[in-house]
Amino acid sequence: MWVSLGAKGAEQKTSVTAGAFRVGPFDSEGATALVKFTAYFNGAWQSQSVLSLVGEGGKKLHGHLFKLTDPDVTDSDKLLDAKFTLALPQMAPETNAITIVKHAVLTVPGLGRSATDIEENLALFTKPGTGVTRGKGWSATTAGTNLFNVAYDFMDGSNGEQQAIWSVNTVTKQVKYVNHYAKLFSWTPNY
Repeated sequence: MWVSLGAKGAEQKTSVTAGAFRVGPFDSEGATALVKFTAYFNGAWQSQSVLSLVGEGGKKLHGHLFKLTDPDVTDSDKLLDAKFTLALPQMAPETNAITIVKHAVLTVPGLGRSATDIEENLALFTKPGTGVTRGKGWSATTAGTNLFNVAYDFMDGSNGEQQAIWSVNTVTKQVKYVNHYAKLFSWTPNY
């Protein structure tokens, strides 16, 4: 399932487990926002256990939340296409700081602009076989008014526990790498 939030359509991939779902975090200011839920009912989007319940193409689904993908034919597949206005809780300042850093695309002198954001860069660096694995993960500490130090704790093979640190202004959304590891994780080439 895809969930998009607000006029800009910020997206997060969502999974449903035991009838409940979790998504986010989204960059919200605690206001109301338009939330759109979208899901297709095929093997690319759903597991076989889900398809056995809803039918291939969503054939067993009924109701106003489901739309036909091809309304010109009687045997059209269905998709979930639901929109709601929801009140969103205000994101904790530390969570907001981490979210801003994860989605930042930085420029490193001599290398240029990164091909992907910091979160995607970390996924590349922590692929199996690289020797780098997640440690304690993300944390943020206050460093002043609207300023945070955001850290990513990881295991660097035989070098053990390490930490990458970025600074972020949550108002201007300016992100800077602070230490060597953060600089390393802030850039990937555009292959």
